Amino acid sequence: MTQNALKSILIQPDVKNRFGLRNRFFMIAMYDTGGRIQEILNLKLRDICLELDIPCIYLNGKGNKVRAVPLMEKTVLHLKEYLKVFHPTYPKNTDDCLFYTVIKGKKGAMSPDNVSIFIKKYANQARNFCPEVPERVHAHLFRHSRAMHLYQSGIPLSYIKDFLGHVNATTTSIYATADTTMIRDALEKAAKLGDNSNAEVPVWEGNEDMILKLCGLK
Repeated sequence: MTQNALKSILIQPDVKNRFGLRNRFFMIAMYDTGGRIQEILNLKLRDICLELDIPCIYLNGKGNKVRAVPLMEKTVLHLKEYLKVFHPTYPKNTDDCLFYTVIKGKKGAMSPDNVSIFIKKYANQARNFCPEVPERVHAHLFRHSRAMHLYQSGIPLSYIKDFLGHVNATTTSIYATADTTMIRDALEKAAKLGDNSNAEVPVWEGNEDMILKLCGLK
């Protein structure tokens, strides 16, 4: 997702409604941490560390590997707002799920289906005024978008690998070849080096298909 598409989706929930507040924060948490949906659903109150110099949460990834993920200032504010409504006694009851539903008076972990339903709803609403919103928006797209945005901002792939909890660097390397906009910009900059009136126009200029082939994407 583009930044515009992401923002358009995040403003859809009615945060005056407690469930709208919960849903918005869940999407923010998925994007800001780059966590897998199950990693976010498995979060317990004990996994939150707001008292540190750099607030963070601990995500339990594949193979039971735990990683600390720092939280941005705005995300911490959203988290505190969420905790006031859904966990007013925080930090007590540390084994409680951060995100939960109540069925017949009993709290239980929120399900992936629940998340899929509200993500689809907000994406459909957002697409009415933001055509950049993809036709199919799902939970993993928030993780993928976060990785792409980090890569686009110049963060080294080795850092993104650790951030996402990838065991193998080759898994992360997809982000180095997925963004044709960055590739095109790099090729155009290279072509303009030492440019003069007699310089030849690169054969790939304006040719999206050739750019994809040159970069091994087609």
